[in-house]
Amino acid sequence: MNRLLIDVVCVLLLSQFIIMFNLKNMKKNRVYTVSSLLARISGNCKFWLIALPAVTMLAQAPAAYAHVESVAVAQQSNATVKGSVKDATGESLIGVSVTVKGKEGVGTITDVDGNYSIVCSVQDVLVFSYVGYATQEIAVKNQKQLNVVLKEDTKVLDEVIVIGYGTTTRKSAVGAVDQVKASMIEDRPVANMTEALQGAAPNVVIQQRSSNPNDRKTNFNIRGISTVNDNSPLFVIDGLIADGGSFDKLNPNDIENISILKDAGTAAIYGSRSSNGVVLVTTKKGKKNQRATVRLSGMMGWQNPDILFSPVKGYQNATLRNLAATNAGEAPLYTPDQIRDLAAHQNEESWFFDQIVRTALQQNYNLSVSGGSDKTTYMVSMGYYDQESNYVGNSDFGV
Repeated sequence: MNRLLIDVVCVLLLSQFIIMFNLKNMKKNRVYTVSSLLARISGNCKFWLIALPAVTMLAQAPAAYAHVESVAVAQQSNATVKGSVKDATGESLIGVSVTVKGKEGVGTITDVDGNYSIVCSVQDVLVFSYVGYATQEIAVKNQKQLNVVLKEDTKVLDEVIVIGYGTTTRKSAVGAVDQVKASMIEDRPVANMTEALQGAAPNVVIQQRSSNPNDRKTNFNIRGISTVNDNSPLFVIDGLIADGGSFDKLNPNDIENISILKDAGTAAIYGSRSSNGVVLVTTKKGKKNQRATVRLSGMMGWQNPDILFSPVKGYQNATLRNLAATNAGEAPLYTPDQIRDLAAHQNEESWFFDQIVRTALQQNYNLSVSGGSDKTTYMVSMGYYDQESNYVGNSDFGV
């Protein structure tokens, strides 16, 4: 076969090569496999090919092009990367999370000696993350050994938190303290502060007892239940002891931050009252030498009650009730004729859920003015919250 003069354009798209080349001096009706063509193109490069089709030249024309698409080419790029993770002092870090960026479920953690081993591609990027340390991303490339030194996250460690004795930095706190900032709760579509804290802090369990919009009683527990009596934590609002009712009446948009003290080390100043934990609330205040700042926010939405289950048919309900009665040693409640009648008139049945509940409007507006001089500060705020009833025919049943 004569030498081929081939101009190649090679594009890698989604792990597939699209190759276009000019074919000259190729013999008519001769079969050329893609592997033979790629061998001429690649020279000494190594390719691993899967499902290589054949290209048959049916006509000889200088302007003819052969377009080979979707040829699966898989390079042998997976490799095992090993290494260790230490801090700036040379101490091995245990439990450092090592993951592959952009690939869920692919990762590992360092062992007691700070070592790790992970299988990944040479094109991957490894992400090293650890509590209290800055996250690092390192490209694998062709490296088989990756030793990483993590630096302390000074932003997290120097963060000022509120505890029972005043304020301190997170790196100086010896107990379990979680802080919830205003940005985490002020935009939530909730009616009170307790609902705003749901899911905002670990080990804080908040359960609403009823779906009644006029009954917002909740169970507020920190680190589980410790007694058969009241398990509610102690609430301290701007240094004053309060109860859960006062806490619920706070406007989420007026909160600066909330510190949750979980153990005796941080809450000891409050004595036995802090046995279930302490919730320290700091409200927003004006700042000295600040011009008057006006903040206005609004939110509007609709609450759509969604029931995740559907009722059984009438004849199925009658059959199940008969089964329950016979299991209890009682006589069946429905006769076979009644069950057949219910099955024959299924189109006349109606579950009245759609007639009982409806989509309700919910709106929330907040206005605040804050500022201060060199001697005094001030902040005045007001909020309006309206939640219509989800029940049809009772417009007064809402918040």
